[in-house]
Amino acid sequence: MPQAQELLVASPATCRVVSVLASGVAVAAGAVLVAADNRALHSERAQLAGELKQAQVRFRAAMREDIALAQALRGRVEAQREQLARVSQNLERLRSVPSAAGTWVSADADRLPGNFVPRGELLGVVATLDDLVVRAAADQYLGPRLGGGADGPSPWVGRGVELRNPSAPAHRYRGQVIQVARSGNNELFSPALGYFAGGTVATDQDDQTGRKASEAFFEVRIRPDTPPPGAPPLRAGQRLEVRFAFDRKPVAQQLWLALRQLLQKRLNI
Repeated sequence: MPQAQELLVASPATCRVVSVLASGVAVAAGAVLVAADNRALHSERAQLAGELKQAQVRFRAAMREDIALAQALRGRVEAQREQLARVSQNLERLRSVPSAAGTWVSADADRLPGNFVPRGELLGVVATLDDLVVRAAADQYLGPRLGGGADGPSPWVGRGVELRNPSAPAHRYRGQVIQVARSGNNELFSPALGYFAGGTVATDQDDQTGRKASEAFFEVRIRPDTPPPGAPPLRAGQRLEVRFAFDRKPVAQQLWLALRQLLQKRLNI
């Protein structure tokens, strides 16, 4: 899955999502990505606005009759005005807008509208394509063959791989491996990689987020080359297929590798 420099978009408060921009769309700075609603905040703002209006009436009356009381009420009016401004700002933040242009990527764009989300939940990212990197999940069979789990650097770093874009199957993209993880990991970098989202990685059935793989995998990072002539550019958030071409190895070396992979799977390394 290609990823790039990202601006995270999270829920500012517990709220009900009203609308979400379709994933994969190019957006400008200030575009509304997610619109949400929070009735409690609306009620609080209405109550604060009423209390502020009453305090201002009392303050103006005190200015004519009791200067000392007016001075005390002035502080209360200012405090209520600041509180109302904070609540209004929280309501405004329910409209998620990016500070920079990029590509809007949200794996949950289709399911979010109409649902409630807690404060701080990641709704998506705005990715800029200045430094696009493909992140692949290699299972416990492929990972060790790429050098995952080894003490030293992977021999695959710097080698070329083939990238296949399901949206453009007639074109063959290329890229170079820039990193292979030295240890396995169960936390998927995107729920789109899991079975339930149409991916190829088996996920833990007890995990509601869809981000926990049932078995550890090795992350492989690939820097894509310039797309071939006539091919559409790769976009952040889209799913790709990565193909690694291996040299033929002696039978003894293949048996040792198979044994090592079996041990890693048993130990969940």
